[in-house]
Amino acid sequence: MGADTGAGTCTAALNSVKDDCGSPPPVIGYTVPYAMGNVLLTVMGALVVNIIWNLLCIPEEMW
Repeated sequence: MGADTGAGTCTAALNSVKDDCGSPPPVIGYTVPYAMGNVLLTVMGALVVNIIWNLLCIPEEMW
């Protein structure tokens, strides 16, 4: 859940972990959650707006 909400997308923390390890393998665990978080944010944002619009929209038959 934290990866999808941005907890795994802090570049400064990633660089610190990479420097402490002395190798770049921790970067592998950064790319997938970052990409998924961005895609989910975009898709879920549009979905939530669509749901709210459909719930609050007055049907034309009511006019």
